[in-house]
Amino acid sequence: MHHANQLKDTLSQYFHFNKSRLECFSLLVFALIKVRNVNLSELAQGFDSKAKLKSRYRRIQRFFDKAKIDIDMFSFFILRDCKIIN
Repeated sequence: MHHANQLKDTLSQYFHFNKSRLECFSLLVFALIKVRNVNLSELAQGFDSKAKLKSRYRRIQRFFDKAKIDIDMFSFFILRDCKIIN
């Protein structure tokens, strides 16, 4: 849980999502690491949630449907937190 909170804190500095989207984004990152696949069905299985699998899958769909991700900010986040740029 500590890592999830750290990730949410870091992500909130770069992405102006509401609390629910920020949590979903964090869950997506951890699910990507866990399942090592971008298939939404597999990501839903990797979500650390007690919700039904179908609900987790639908949450991921809604995230990608509604969230506005600024590609420049996303790139900056990746590069900066990987220590490629300061």
